[in-house]
Amino acid sequence: MRRTGSTTGRRTTSGLLAAALALGGLVGLGAQTATAPSAAAAEGDVNPFTSAGGFTVYAQRDAFVGNQELEGSLAAGRNLARTTAEQWAVIHVAAGTADYTIPTVDGDPARLLIGRFDPDTSTNVGEVNLTSRGATTPENVGTLKMVDRDLGPFETSARGESWVRVSQPGSIPPLIDATAQTYPADAEPPTGGNTSIFTEQTGSTQDVVAGYIEADQDATIDESAQCLADLADPDGQDAHHVTVAEDDGDRKVLSPLAADRPNVVAYEDVAGASLLQFSAGSATPGQENPLIIRVPAGTTDVHGLRVDPQGQYSPYILWDLSAVTGDVTVENTGARIDGSVYAPFADVTVDAAPLDGQVIGRDVTLLGGEVHSFLFASTIPCGAPQGTFEVSKELDGITAGDLPDGTTFPVDWSATSPDGEVLGTGTLELPADGAPVSPLSVDGTTATFPVGTVVSFAEQDPTDVPGWEWGDATVAPDPVTITADGDAVVSATVTNTAERTEGTFEVTKTVTDGTDDPLPPAPEAVITVGWTAVDPDDNESSGTIDLVSDGAWDFQAQGPEDDDGNEITFPVGTEVTLSEPDLPDPPEGYTWGEPSWSPGATFTIDRTDQVVAVDLTNLLVPQEPTASFTVTKVLDVDGPVDPEPQFAVEYTFDPPGGPRESRTREIGVGDPVTIDTLLDGEPIPAGSTVWVREPAPTGGDGVDWEDPVLSVDGTPLTDPDEDGFYPLELDEGQTIALEVTNVGHVPAGSFTLAKELDGPAAEDVPDGLTFGVGWTAAYPDGTTTEGTTELSPDGTPAGPTDADGEALDFPVGTTVTFDEADLPDLPGWDWGTPTITPSEITVGDGETAQVTVTNSATVEHGTFEVSKALEGADPGDVSAEGFEVDWTATLPDGSTTDGVIQAPTDGSPAGPGREFPVGTTVQVTEQEPSDAVLPDGWTWAVPTWSPGSSLTIDEGVGTATFTVTNSAVPVTTLRVEKLVEGADLPDGTDFPVEYRVDDGPVQQGDLVLGEPFVADDVPLGTTVEIREADPPGVDGARWGTPRWAIDGQPLEPDDDGWVVIHADDERLNAVTLTNTARPTTPTTPGSELPETGFGGGTLPLLALGLLLLGVAVRLVARTLRA
Repeated sequence: MRRTGSTTGRRTTSGLLAAALALGGLVGLGAQTATAPSAAAAEGDVNPFTSAGGFTVYAQRDAFVGNQELEGSLAAGRNLARTTAEQWAVIHVAAGTADYTIPTVDGDPARLLIGRFDPDTSTNVGEVNLTSRGATTPENVGTLKMVDRDLGPFETSARGESWVRVSQPGSIPPLIDATAQTYPADAEPPTGGNTSIFTEQTGSTQDVVAGYIEADQDATIDESAQCLADLADPDGQDAHHVTVAEDDGDRKVLSPLAADRPNVVAYEDVAGASLLQFSAGSATPGQENPLIIRVPAGTTDVHGLRVDPQGQYSPYILWDLSAVTGDVTVENTGARIDGSVYAPFADVTVDAAPLDGQVIGRDVTLLGGEVHSFLFASTIPCGAPQGTFEVSKELDGITAGDLPDGTTFPVDWSATSPDGEVLGTGTLELPADGAPVSPLSVDGTTATFPVGTVVSFAEQDPTDVPGWEWGDATVAPDPVTITADGDAVVSATVTNTAERTEGTFEVTKTVTDGTDDPLPPAPEAVITVGWTAVDPDDNESSGTIDLVSDGAWDFQAQGPEDDDGNEITFPVGTEVTLSEPDLPDPPEGYTWGEPSWSPGATFTIDRTDQVVAVDLTNLLVPQEPTASFTVTKVLDVDGPVDPEPQFAVEYTFDPPGGPRESRTREIGVGDPVTIDTLLDGEPIPAGSTVWVREPAPTGGDGVDWEDPVLSVDGTPLTDPDEDGFYPLELDEGQTIALEVTNVGHVPAGSFTLAKELDGPAAEDVPDGLTFGVGWTAAYPDGTTTEGTTELSPDGTPAGPTDADGEALDFPVGTTVTFDEADLPDLPGWDWGTPTITPSEITVGDGETAQVTVTNSATVEHGTFEVSKALEGADPGDVSAEGFEVDWTATLPDGSTTDGVIQAPTDGSPAGPGREFPVGTTVQVTEQEPSDAVLPDGWTWAVPTWSPGSSLTIDEGVGTATFTVTNSAVPVTTLRVEKLVEGADLPDGTDFPVEYRVDDGPVQQGDLVLGEPFVADDVPLGTTVEIREADPPGVDGARWGTPRWAIDGQPLEPDDDGWVVIHADDERLNAVTLTNTARPTTPTTPGSELPETGFGGGTLPLLALGLLLLGVAVRLVARTLRA
């Protein structure tokens, strides 16, 4: 819609100008200057080109004309120069438009209003011819008006029919011919009776010209520029911003234009185009909706364009260069430019052929062809802010999904200006999803309103929605005001509240047998009716209704209730489905027919407070005698079947000899099927005959089926009819058990594999090895399976098995290939390339193919040597030639062999004289060498082995080497004496001891009372550990803890009683072991020992006293060796 409430901002300035002139008179009649008053602040709609005062071209300073022709008028604040030597005609119309009137200056129609004719004849070189050709009325016959009465190098003269010529003496160009003025009268200053070539006002030429030109302007140039800048703001509401919808390079098509406001397009969007077009169906530029091409600041070159057809849109197109300063060129060289060029702050050059429009600039240069006076005829909003409003829908209690698709809510609006004028009314259709909606203009763009406009709303009654009841609508805020300090778009929300409406149902039951005869007595029973309800939101609920019989087949109407007995209601639109899942047993001799529901088992609650009455009718059907038969499938197949076979039984009640209709039922193995109805679904009457047969089974590919055997109670049926059916007589109440047996044979076979070994090491293969032979079976249907069978090297045959170890068979025709890739990984062993015979088999029925896998077994051998190393003695000090070493070899197969090697004393290696298979383990032990081969005072220490006393013969080694090192060490003497306290023991009493040297084996010894224990050959530097075992028993006494000492210094035993003696000095000769006996019974006063059975107070063994004095005991000398 057109913006309403705006007023045209044009001001009537003739009176203001008269006042200004009167004011000038008050200053003095001799005043030489007068200034037109400034325009008031812009307000309303303005035409920026009113600042040109009706002139086609307005140069605020200098005008340089180098084009062919001007069909219009020109004003220049300072100089006018014709920059080419050709004649420049200023006419009314030739090829352009005559639909304009030229302005007046001092009451005279004027074609040229200039400060002066440029006196610089170096740039002003041509002729200016004012003819007003094409003018048809006196007001369009234009004159020359100049402000400066000092013509400088020029003079006036008569020319032609006595018109006025301004030229250099002798009519030398540059010159102006004013053909509408007469020489000499009009060549004089104005007298009130002439049509002078000079203006009445004098002074600053630029100010005087501006005073004439800008006196009637709608707004100052600065104000118009600001208005244009405001329109260019993309967030504003006063303009419609246009984009390029189609870009074809030299041709561009704009997006649809608004019909009620200016349309602004950025120059950079259309730059480069020579032709501008409008989208199909779009509004086109006009007085209310001009097209403004906004040129950004900093631009120096603008490529002009045309909008066909010529002249139709030129008055409504404005080239807005108000943001540009400095030099700028608007050119479409050799081609037309449509629209007026507004460059009030720039020195603008226009080069077109022609320009259909006006020009305002500081300095203006015209190049190219003609300029046609298509005066800009539109206005732009200025100083009157605009805004709009939007309304959205909000729902409470109901959602958009509850409404039919496309539901909208009509809301009426009315816009009123601050002074009470109704600016517009309309209706908005608000979508239920809450999307905001604004009022639209006739061209489909958003309508705008002046600031201060008040908009009120009223919602029409919303559309009825089944199952819902609308409450009162609320609008917030209502009204809304378009405010200057608020958003450009103010919002309102219309809220509608809705509530669900509900209804329910009830069921009435009727029982009949379809006749008027009395019904059999009714049982007292409860009949259950199930219900399932799905509401409009797809929420599902369910329950049951109990219909109670009073014994006379009378049932009261009953509806759904909750656990507390309250009626259940449902939203309108709910779909209810009823069922009767469990009927009580019918009276004897009857069966229940199908229930009948009215209006149906499924219905919809479609209005508020509705109670849908449902009638349920049950039919009692007299029962006729019936019969049935059962079919059981028995399957006997001797192998796996894939795919599993499917079986069926076919039966008919039509006798042979005529048309027969039959039915087929699938039968699973071990899953009996009972048939108790005729083909039409009715019960089988007693006494009926049914004919049965088995169709050929499906599936079970490859199975050889025998003819099926049909039997009843173990007796096979015989004599089928011509169609292969067997008759069965079905008596009343009898269910015949029919058994159908299928026997099938699955042709299958298998294979076995056996391992055969040859080669030099065939007999040496270790026990427990197995050889994995892979096999791949390709079934006749193209599928495959694979596996591995482990073979023993002893040649025992083995066949394929499944995961449970069960033997596998394969369908006849299966091809099996073999591959031995999993060979035992034994170091040094090689199995050669296996030979598989045959390499492929084809399975035959009942056959077991024999396959042999042969390997050649070879194994790498090696041996070992023993070298002797001596420490502490040179070979020359040893009287033996060698040392005997025992060896035992354990072969990979577990068997053993042994021998003895003489290891030379000089360290040269010695071996067993044979080789062993790789993997053999060798254990070596040196026989104990004699100390006799060493010098006196020396003994052998414990031998050591490198790398150890056992090794394994590895592949690639050849000969492994043992080194046994014997160390000769000097010996010392250990002497131990036995001391006893508290007991009188005879010489020769034995005290057992245990000892070991350097953690060697524990040895047993006897320490005899009365003899020192001497060891002469203890290796020097060794450690001797010794402890006492259990001492001999003494009647009436017990032994205390033994005490060890060396050279009188006590030795502390460890927790196990061992004392440590280091064989490193002469103190070994002073070791003592003392035992103390303590009484176990009371003693006689003065006696140290307990009383005994002798009755005396003195121990019979008088020699004990001597022992207490330190009788020495010598233990039989033993040799302590490691």
